[in-house]
Amino acid sequence: MHLFSRCGPGTWLLDLANTYEYSYFFGIDIKPVYPNEIKPGNLEFREADLFNGLPFSDNEFDFVHQESMSLIIETDQWSYVISELIRMTKPGGFIEFVEYISPDKNGPIIDKI
Repeated sequence: MHLFSRCGPGTWLLDLANTYEYSYFFGIDIKPVYPNEIKPGNLEFREADLFNGLPFSDNEFDFVHQESMSLIIETDQWSYVISELIRMTKPGGFIEFVEYISPDKNGPIIDKI
């Protein structure tokens, strides 16, 4: 299985890569804040800007995970971001969006998402 995630410092991916040693994980972030020295061989980090096209082939990933981006991605950018995530996901694969929202105290953009 190949998994892609926007990673920040990479903690979640480090845990997954150590737990699922027969899967391969990729993490990106706009700044290289992830560890390059201490990581398992089934994990790769890349510096990339989500808004400039992602450096992966079509249909490459079984699972795509995006987390905590609702305050970064503007309303008019969501269509592009979602199309990039769909492009990279294999047919029958999964895309997961994880956002920390309140049941009753969101703004209009998060409510629409």
